[in-house]
Order: sequence, then structure tokens, then C-alpha cells
Amino acid sequence: MKIAVLLHEADRGRDLGRYHVFQLAQIWQRDGHQVQPVFGTGSFVAADVAILHIDLSVVPERYLDFAARYRHCMNRDVRDIRKSAISRQAVQPGDGWDGAVIVKSELNCAGAPERVNGGGWRRARESLRRAGRRLLGRPELRGPADYRVFPNRAAVPPELAAHPDAFIERFLPETENGLYHTRSMVFVGPARTCQLLRAHEPVVRVGNAIAIEECEPHPDMVRLSREMGYDYGKFDYVMHDGAPVLIDANKTTGSADMVRFPVIGAMRERRAQGLYQWLAERS
Repeated sequence: MKIAVLLHEADRGRDLGRYHVFQLAQIWQRDGHQVQPVFGTGSFVAADVAILHIDLSVVPERYLDFAARYRHCMNRDVRDIRKSAISRQAVQPGDGWDGAVIVKSELNCAGAPERVNGGGWRRARESLRRAGRRLLGRPELRGPADYRVFPNRAAVPPELAAHPDAFIERFLPETENGLYHTRSMVFVGPARTCQLLRAHEPVVRVGNAIAIEECEPHPDMVRLSREMGYDYGKFDYVMHDGAPVLIDANKTTGSADMVRFPVIGAMRERRAQGLYQWLAERS
């Protein structure tokens, strides 16, 4: 079987091992399949199955049109993963919410993909904008470490609320024994695994997790991912007042160094089988 991974043209020559899909590709190749990266839309490469893997918050139409040329293509209809497109917790002035809020970036991974793959003009504009904000002493949102929690919206500094990429959301944490929790459901077709991350900080990520353990994905998150058209990706959520709350959706999830968490390797093996199951359901 030939598997095409459809990538942004700017990914050519870069280290693709930073992406989870290419960790899975090692398993698919071990199983005897061919994995072919396809950069840009200039040349069609025939394949039995494709995975649309454009690392931008909003996928340009030309890539969606290119993906439509494949009979079987994962995430063909996933276009927009900005917080405003996936969140149900947005806080607006005068909406009556007076609880805690978190200020995060509207863009995936705080806009890092746009800074890399957004084109020369966009990169130049972003560099000038960041330089101007630094000179004026205004806050930036360059990564999860810059996300901040406030007791209510009125406490958000005006210069942060006015940031062009700022997204203000209800802060609905999952906590236990003084630790913050986040659950990450990672899936390839019907093969889904979920990991519970624990950290001292309210913005939980692999880099600050003190423990990671496997847990069952919540059925509401499974249903939601299907309703939103995701075949491949990662949904981060928390359990708040007994209900799952989606806090992030990613279609080009990264692959951090997980050596210190052996459970990750076993889950990755199971997820890799999901591609075969997904394709069999459509053949």
C-alpha cells in the first residue's frame, strides 16, 4: 500500500520527524507499506490513501482542492482549527461570565506554523509587529508559556486583550490534589488512545507534565471529533463538573521526546493500526 502525506510546500527539506504522523510512518513502513511525502500542490502522486497534513491554522483552498483528488484522504474536510472555530467557551464583553478566564492564542500553537509556513510577506509583517510590541513593552503570545489565567475578564490587561491574536476563554480547569489535569485524545481513524497529563501549572502540556498515564477517551469527545470531520489528530480536553470540555484541536500534532513516558510508545503502536481500519471501512 502507498500512503501519501500531503504537506505544505515550505516543509520541503525540513525535519519531518517532529510530526506524530512520521512516527506512525515508521510503523507503517515496518509493516511493508510505502510512505510518500508530497510537498505542495504542483505534482499529484497517486496513492491508496492520503493524509492532509498542512501545518497552518487555516488550510488554504488549493490544498483542500488537491486533497479532493484522492479517493481516500484523511482530514479532507478539516479546514479551520482556530480557537474561534472549535471553542464553545469564548468570553465576550457583556456576556455575563464573571468567572476565571484564560488568554491564549487564537492560532494553533500560538501561531508558530504561520510564522514558519505563512509566506515571506506574512513572516516579514509578523517580525515587524513583534518588534513594535517589544519596543512598546506590550505582551506577546508566542507559545503556551505566554498563556495567562485571570480571575475574570475585567482583570485582563487592556494591552493583552487588544492583542490581535488573543482569544479569551472561560477557564474551566480539571484539578485533583493540587494538580491541574489535561486529557489528550490522539486518534487515527477508529483507533483512539487517551492520556491524562498532570502538572503544577494551569496550562498543562507535555513539557511541564510530572506524570502521564493512559485513560479512556470520553465518548462525547469521540462523537465530537467525528461530527467535526476529523479522521486524524488530537483533541485536548478537561473534565469540568462531570462534563468534557474541548480546549484544543490539532490536525498536525507534533511528536515530542517521550522517552521518559514508556506508555506513549505502546499507544502509538495501537494508533498506527487505525489507518488500516479506516481504509477498510471505505473500501
